[in-house]
Amino acid sequence: MDALLLGRKTYDIFAAYWPRATSDKEIADKLNNAPKFVASRSRRKLEWNNSSLIQGDVSREVARIKEKHGEVHVIGSGNLVQTLLRHDLVDRFNLWVYPLLLGTGKRLFGEGTLPAGLRLTSSQAFPKGAIHLAYERAGKPKHGDLSVEARRTTWDETASALGTESGFRNAAPACPSLKYLLWFTIFSGV
Repeated sequence: MDALLLGRKTYDIFAAYWPRATSDKEIADKLNNAPKFVASRSRRKLEWNNSSLIQGDVSREVARIKEKHGEVHVIGSGNLVQTLLRHDLVDRFNLWVYPLLLGTGKRLFGEGTLPAGLRLTSSQAFPKGAIHLAYERAGKPKHGDLSVEARRTTWDETASALGTESGFRNAAPACPSLKYLLWFTIFSGV
């Protein structure tokens, strides 16, 4: 991580905790020392060291920040993420799926999100059921073929990308899209 991009609410939460954190010293040092860029319409002053307020057009400023810093991370910052998605400024998606249903919450891919194809670059399952999925952009979305052979190919490719056994395909109904696979995974406990 070369820089951190935060919305105002996430900045407020992080700035209240990380400068005084006594545990997780390695994470605290990384976050405290990183350049931080904050998108806010209401804040005028930032107290956390190495923090800069984004002035003017957020999409233009973020494009400039991306050019200057190699790897810019966004954590939380749901409203800011919606702006980044609308302006096609997200190159990689790190999605964490937890075995928990809350029933409410913000939509990650809300109105105005530009349609895009994604390619799974890595996945990791954790002992208590959380899963980390990393995706990169893969051009325009491709609408699938719903034939039996296409579904078989989709399952084989998905199982291969996720590092699962070939029997995985036989454990669930045919799935022509990753969206359905994630839905199935979340609700089936697979």
